[in-house]
Amino acid sequence: MHSKTKTPQILFAELIGRGHFSDLLTACAIPRDFFLKQYVPMADRLAMCVQDLPLAPTVCSHPGGALQFGLQAGLLAVRSCDAVIFAPKATAQERQRDDPLYRWCAYCATLASAYLMCAGAVEVTLGDGQRHSFAGRFPLGELDTKFSAKWCNEPALPQQSGLIYVQTFFYPGQFSHLSPALLNQLGAAINPAMVMSGTESPLAKVVRMSLSRVLEFLRDQESKVIGDKATSVMADIPVASDNGPVHDPLRPELYTAHATAPVPPAPAASTPAPSSQATAAAGSSAAPTTAAAPATLPKAAAPVSPPLASQASANASPPPPAAPVQPQAPQQPAVAAPDIEGIPIKVVEWVRALAFAPNLDVKVLENGNLHIGRKALGFASLPAANYMALYEAKCVLERQADGGAICNAKLGAIYQHAKASKN
Repeated sequence: MHSKTKTPQILFAELIGRGHFSDLLTACAIPRDFFLKQYVPMADRLAMCVQDLPLAPTVCSHPGGALQFGLQAGLLAVRSCDAVIFAPKATAQERQRDDPLYRWCAYCATLASAYLMCAGAVEVTLGDGQRHSFAGRFPLGELDTKFSAKWCNEPALPQQSGLIYVQTFFYPGQFSHLSPALLNQLGAAINPAMVMSGTESPLAKVVRMSLSRVLEFLRDQESKVIGDKATSVMADIPVASDNGPVHDPLRPELYTAHATAPVPPAPAASTPAPSSQATAAAGSSAAPTTAAAPATLPKAAAPVSPPLASQASANASPPPPAAPVQPQAPQQPAVAAPDIEGIPIKVVEWVRALAFAPNLDVKVLENGNLHIGRKALGFASLPAANYMALYEAKCVLERQADGGAICNAKLGAIYQHAKASKN
């Protein structure tokens, strides 16, 4: 195959199905800011390292197969963590503290395993004729060049080259906050060969089973498809913040430095607002917590320019009349931020994601309560699991005979606010 290096955002738009990152955000059960600082940089890193390379000769052999496989397996690994007890002897407080770390480690280990599978099976030649080394200092996406790829004549065994290749995949210091015990489990969970060991930890089992199940599913799907598969467009992640837009690498029009610096105040009405142009950010080798791109500030109304100083002098002729200001269209009133106190963040993010999912039977009733139909209850998970999460959050007012549910006005306000931010 022949291709050219691309930014992660372009690869996501070309190769990833709609709603993938919304589903991942719902499954993570963490605030959106943490999601953008922890999970999205790992997805960016996989895209930078594998670009649109295939995965293996026997499965996902089409361009982009490695990235698609890695992100699908990573999503399944995060979802599978909900049913796993990683530390049986831990207290409830310790589990509440450590489970998000285990879930993130499962995602990192799964994506790293997919990267090593691709690196061991594919040989990449750069535009200048030199062979690209996956053990090099820079990932393929940072080289800004054309490249070609073919299957290796002698594929490298993942357990032989993995320890060398993975140093390019992870960031220095990325796991410095983890305990030595968790670091050991993370290292053992990176398993591109998908080999079960006698001392397999729950984390390693989640990663291995997720890789195996997605491979089996994709192999079965490819056996039923004839011809090329059309690429799909990735859906945006709904963004809401009381302090302005959040750095979201998946929405280039909302790029901002808010993740690392406060948003500057809006300009006063008497001064012109500086304009800026949003730029699509390429993957960076910097630490994921500092990845940000230039911001696009909202444009203020153009004020009437004051007369020049020379026109204001006593000897100058009177200034010409100022051009009339075009009337602006009336702005929609801002929707107040909803009250989410007492509602688990996973329920809040799930309801927000409903507002961005098309063709779901969800509506806000006249009294402010939220009607969620049975089809919508099955969004991103099983209907029974989502209903139980809503019930345990004390948001369900009535269970309907058709399988739907009537939820309280708090959820109705969250849904309505997300809908308004979308529009």
